[in-house]
Amino acid sequence: MYKQFTNAEIAVLLSMEAAALIYSIAEDHKLIKVPLLLRLIVCELCFGYVFFHRSIKLLINAFKNKNNFYGTTAEIADIKKCQTLGDGSYDYYIIKYEYKNKTYTQEIHNSFSITRWQ
Repeated sequence: MYKQFTNAEIAVLLSMEAAALIYSIAEDHKLIKVPLLLRLIVCELCFGYVFFHRSIKLLINAFKNKNNFYGTTAEIADIKKCQTLGDGSYDYYIIKYEYKNKTYTQEIHNSFSITRWQ
């Protein structure tokens, strides 16, 4: 499943909508004249943040943590159902794995397809 928008992404989207509304009202009443280049730059920065900052953070974290990964094998210990608001529900998985002779368990709620894992 895809994670919902973060608070920062929602703030950027709401500020873009507010700016567009204020600008359209001001443009109708000829109160403010903002150069086209400035409007385009602000829109591109906001859209770039909303749609591309997660992939950029992923790349930065991959470079920072490139030596901090280890190979392990996990097994699905249990499959549970999570009730959401309304009629919806989804399955989540509880996996077990070992690292340095300790057994860990973890819940996997966000996964596109557990069957595609190797």
